[in-house]
Amino acid sequence: MSHEMREIGKARHELATKTPKYIQRCELSEDGESLIYDYMGSTEFEIGDQAKSLNRIFASGITEYTVNVPYGEDNIIFGLVAGKGFPAEKYVEVIKGLIDRSFYLKEPTYLDHAIDKNFNPSAFKIQDEFLPHTNAWFDFTNDVLFTMDADVAANLKPRLEQIKIKWETPEPKHIKMFKKETQKVEQALIDRGVSFIFLGNYADIDGVPHAWLNSTESYGWFTLEELRAWSGKGEVKRIEKRKSGS
Repeated sequence: MSHEMREIGKARHELATKTPKYIQRCELSEDGESLIYDYMGSTEFEIGDQAKSLNRIFASGITEYTVNVPYGEDNIIFGLVAGKGFPAEKYVEVIKGLIDRSFYLKEPTYLDHAIDKNFNPSAFKIQDEFLPHTNAWFDFTNDVLFTMDADVAANLKPRLEQIKIKWETPEPKHIKMFKKETQKVEQALIDRGVSFIFLGNYADIDGVPHAWLNSTESYGWFTLEELRAWSGKGEVKRIEKRKSGS
């Protein structure tokens, strides 16, 4: 086993940071089947820090924790899901800092507004309704998901276990081939001196494999044919799908 793999599978007994910068707002659907991110920036999606964090949790063992977080004269019960050995009690101070907005974050958590919405409705402002669905948060520096919703807490671990199984399932042959061909396109663009920020990640859209491109002038999901036809200047031109039988 490599040193890297040993580190990935090692139980975490100390926080990676007491002042996190990246906290992902999430929504776990009512049926517990979907974990949806409220926003998706380059750190989470293109660099893949979110996926790396989940893999560390999976490798060390998906574990549930419960902590009491002081709030005024009361305590709020938070459910946490992290790897085995996670220092849950030490994370209480991080949650308190997030509530107080003590940290400089890439994106705000609005955790204080969520608390007002659930525990102090009179203080909840109408203009804050643009975040009606956030019911969980993912600190992917410290490798922990947390929520103050009991139903969500009960479903977080099962959902992560489903994701783990899905990720462990071997990729279909056509996706493997698509990845290889996309890598060839990427190298061809580099050889031609084309500047782009990111090309990678894969999605099956309407049964057709797509790769994510982020360049100065164009970004989105594109087919292999569209990427091959791209000159590297201007936007990637969409190729209309031929109608069946044509």
